[in-house]
Amino acid sequence: MSQMAVMVSEEVPGEFRFSLLGSVKGSRGVLSFRPFVSDQTAHQSAMEAWIAGACAMADHLVRPSAPKGTDDGLIVGHSPIHAGVHSAA
Repeated sequence: MSQMAVMVSEEVPGEFRFSLLGSVKGSRGVLSFRPFVSDQTAHQSAMEAWIAGACAMADHLVRPSAPKGTDDGLIVGHSPIHAGVHSAA
């Protein structure tokens, strides 16, 4: 994954969550983004969700290869920076 993005959504009014997106190149060379981490914690504002997403991205960049099934990385949902994050896979 060469490019990443943070997306914030409000699926329920007043509850904001972030997703970390990774780039995926399609069969025709079209670049798209797929979620690989989803926030399970509802934030009260979009700004709070953006900040949590930025912290989650920073954590992922520092420890990108945390193995699934361990509690020490973002991928399984117990980041030391932000609890409540789960893999979208």
